[in-house]
Amino acid sequence: MYDDLEDAMAITSSRSPSGFELFLLRRLRAVRDNGPLLDAMPLELAAFVCELAGVSDLFGAKTAERSLDEDQLWAAGQRGYEYLSAGVPGLHSYLDVMHSRLSAVRCDVGGQKIYGRFYTILKDHENPALLGLKREIHDYAVRVLPLSGDSEVFGRPSSTRYLSEKQLRDQFAIRPGHMRKMAVAAGLLDPSEIAAGAMPREVASSIAASLSDAVLPAQAAELIGVNYTVFKSLRRAGLFSPLLSSGNGVAARERFSRAALLAFVDEIERTAERLSIDGLDSIIVACKKTSVKFSEIVALLQQKRLKVIGWNPGQPGLAAVMIDPAEVEEALAPCDNGSLQVEEMKAKLVTSNEAISVLLRGGYLRSTVERLPPRFQPRRVISRDDAEIFTLTYVSFLGAEREYGVRRKDLRMAIQRYGLEPAFPVDEVRVSFYVREKLEAALKLVR
Repeated sequence: MYDDLEDAMAITSSRSPSGFELFLLRRLRAVRDNGPLLDAMPLELAAFVCELAGVSDLFGAKTAERSLDEDQLWAAGQRGYEYLSAGVPGLHSYLDVMHSRLSAVRCDVGGQKIYGRFYTILKDHENPALLGLKREIHDYAVRVLPLSGDSEVFGRPSSTRYLSEKQLRDQFAIRPGHMRKMAVAAGLLDPSEIAAGAMPREVASSIAASLSDAVLPAQAAELIGVNYTVFKSLRRAGLFSPLLSSGNGVAARERFSRAALLAFVDEIERTAERLSIDGLDSIIVACKKTSVKFSEIVALLQQKRLKVIGWNPGQPGLAAVMIDPAEVEEALAPCDNGSLQVEEMKAKLVTSNEAISVLLRGGYLRSTVERLPPRFQPRRVISRDDAEIFTLTYVSFLGAEREYGVRRKDLRMAIQRYGLEPAFPVDEVRVSFYVREKLEAALKLVR
């Protein structure tokens, strides 16, 4: 065979011997130095596998060797050798190329669909020298592709990162399509996988736990002992946040955590130390007596600003809470602490009605609500401490112009030259506020 190969290489064109051909010559001299994958195979088998890999890479997974001419087979042998002589990393590179040509990978796909004739022919070869190669292909496919236990690549996997639709139904008793939809909405699954047949095991476990705990708003209202309208007001007030909701292009009804809702009520019940409920009223009755919103009273309970609390065991959830309306009025009465009203703070910041409203609503500027007798109308105020902290930390563009006596042109130059960004989103606040310390430093350098 050695003499035949030497003669064949001499008769051919002036083309230099390829790495594949030199590999064949070295092996004929009993030299094994071409990586663990090729060195583990007999020469004939190693050459055949190189050619198979190269054909599928260069000419397509379904291409038969007999359909190619001598030059094409020469190129195929060289390409396959380049992959396999690099050992396991080289094999992975070849497999990655084959994976990249799949438009989609079903969780129960077989090796023939992924690798074509390369897989089919190797599967029918039972030579023990191929066991290591087959095992590495199997392990890598299971590791990088979304395969479930129903797939077969040189055998079915004993454990996988993905669960098939059947496995999802059997394990969680939830529609797989609904699980994928909610997982995408929650940001646990890429939107491109919403129609896939399988899910990553850890994602499936996480979303299944959330769905098992989730309740719709009507159920949530019933759990905490209020009607649907009151629950919506509590949600708007920020007292409850949804566990699951729309997101990432998926429309979904809000769902709330059953465990979190029950824990919320339990926490309030633990503060109900008044043994007798005589002289106390339910939250609904207290709302009517004081003109205070249900959500504001619940917030007072959550903040532990009410001390006289009873519990009516004959009522469910928040309906069981009994409070003193007079204590509610006292908790919300204005304090004579020199707090600033919104109009005063707006003038102090040299800003607009819209900007001050967004600063307060977005939580960028802390504030509280007071209730003014006799009808206890709400009034939002900013404490002097919070006002001072904000004004010492931030300054608006117009405020800086007036306070520092700088020309608008110079102010813009300082901001642009030193790349100062507004402290708050301009598309939301509509007015540019800057960190005072950084702006002062920039102005010193341009003056």
